[in-house]
Amino acid sequence: MLLIRKMVQIQTILVYEIKMKIGIITYHRALNYGAALQAFALSVKLKNLGHEAEVIDYRCNYIEGDYYKVLPKNIKSLKAIVKRIANFPQKKKLASTFRAFESENKYLSSKVYKLDTIKETNSIYDLFISGSDQIWNNYGSNSDYTYLLDFVDDYTKKVAYSASFGYQEIPKQVRADYIRLLSQYNGISVRETSGARIVSNLINKIVPVTCDPVLLLDELQWKELIDTSLNPHGDYILCYFLRYNVTGFAEALKFATAKGIKVIAIDNMYMQKKFHGIEMKSNVSLKEFVSLFANAAGVMTDSFHGTVFSLTFNKPFNTLLSRNVNVNSRIVDLLNMLELSSHMIYDFKESDWRRIDYKNVNQKIAIYRERSLEYLKKFIK
Repeated sequence: MLLIRKMVQIQTILVYEIKMKIGIITYHRALNYGAALQAFALSVKLKNLGHEAEVIDYRCNYIEGDYYKVLPKNIKSLKAIVKRIANFPQKKKLASTFRAFESENKYLSSKVYKLDTIKETNSIYDLFISGSDQIWNNYGSNSDYTYLLDFVDDYTKKVAYSASFGYQEIPKQVRADYIRLLSQYNGISVRETSGARIVSNLINKIVPVTCDPVLLLDELQWKELIDTSLNPHGDYILCYFLRYNVTGFAEALKFATAKGIKVIAIDNMYMQKKFHGIEMKSNVSLKEFVSLFANAAGVMTDSFHGTVFSLTFNKPFNTLLSRNVNVNSRIVDLLNMLELSSHMIYDFKESDWRRIDYKNVNQKIAIYRERSLEYLKKFIK
């Protein structure tokens, strides 16, 4: 009996010793559905792996100005000023829905950190992770190197998971800084093959391409985490565009009309316009966002995360690609890997609504997910 008790005590000590406190740095404050949900998903998956994990509530001055101030300092033209003022009430409403989701799911640190206080976190976390999204795009943060973990002490482990640059080459003015900071990571994985090439060119290191955190959770897990009973009445095609897209709306309406169903569009803060025959939904919560994908008959999108959620819930979809190759790389890499290149379109005359062999697609995603998890597990043993 004594021997059994001692064995239990040893096992308890071992479990305690391997449980880590993990702090995630990512663009969680951007008023973007994909940015918020990938941050949430990574924290959930790390907790599922048996660790304490949370997104550090870091407030980047540049991002705060962009999303939470009526007029940031860099706004100069009269047209931009008028647009900012007109859009701000919508931004404020949308921000409140994001904050409600964070409060309900409790995946942020209890303390808020800024550039002059972020070093305090060194005494709290055993491991820091640069999370996914375009956190290594220096234009998105005005070269705030917190997202490259420059504040972390030398003796603390630093890892990047599915980080993205958002461009094909590092700007010359920050190249030396990126070489210095990336060389200090214990492990790096990126979200796109273009990112792997950038890292190789900078620090001569081959790094894996891992899946976006949204794909770390499967369909059943998303349905458990999010109340997908928030279902609009009747069948519908869902439109989710990052910018108002007349051609995209018209194509979705044409297809839906032929099927005898309606079209619903997620009206983000950049639109605020109506389109005849389409139901625009404003101030959509993060829960409702996921539910709209889960319950759609099909999806029309120009968004990477719109594409990812279409895949997660096994939906017919078409993704409109930008002429900007920097934006396309993450979508092209993913859909080429899944052999779904016909669903990437530049012209809606090419749209492909044929039934997708999701048995085959899901098998490929499962392999991709497992490979990505193996990368994470290496650093949180």
